[in-house]
Formats: sequence, C-alpha cells, structure tokens
Amino acid sequence: NSIYLTPSSQKASKGNTFTVAVNGNTSSNVTAIGAYLSYPSSQMSFQDVSYSGTAFDTKTEWAGGGGSIRIG
Repeated sequence: NSIYLTPSSQKASKGNTFTVAVNGNTSSNVTAIGAYLSYPSSQMSFQDVSYSGTAFDTKTEWAGGGGSIRIG
C-alpha cells in the first residue's frame, strides 16, 4: 500500500493558490489513511482541507498551518 501526492511537485508565484490531492494505492482492505505533510511556512500559507471525492465515510482529523498539514 502507498500514499502519493498529485501533483508530486508544484511551482506557484506569490499570491497564487494551488491544490494538492492525497491519493492511495491499496492491494488489501484499508480502513484508514493518514497524511502528515510539511512546508516552509515562510514561503507558503495553508488554506483548507477538502474531503471531496474521498472513499472513506468518516473524516476524523485535519489541521493545517504553521508549516504542517495533518489529514486523517
């Protein structure tokens, strides 16, 4: 099983926004997934997390800002 980001890299100018999707490949029955990401807070700011299109029924955690993003 693996987790990957789409796109795997992104360039953006100051003031622009972009979206990163957290995806998973599974070969077995998966009941939960979590992603813990970091970014340079001096160069980027956190906007939001959306569970649109997720395969999981329950969204238990998400937080972002200050250089980190947690999604569960």
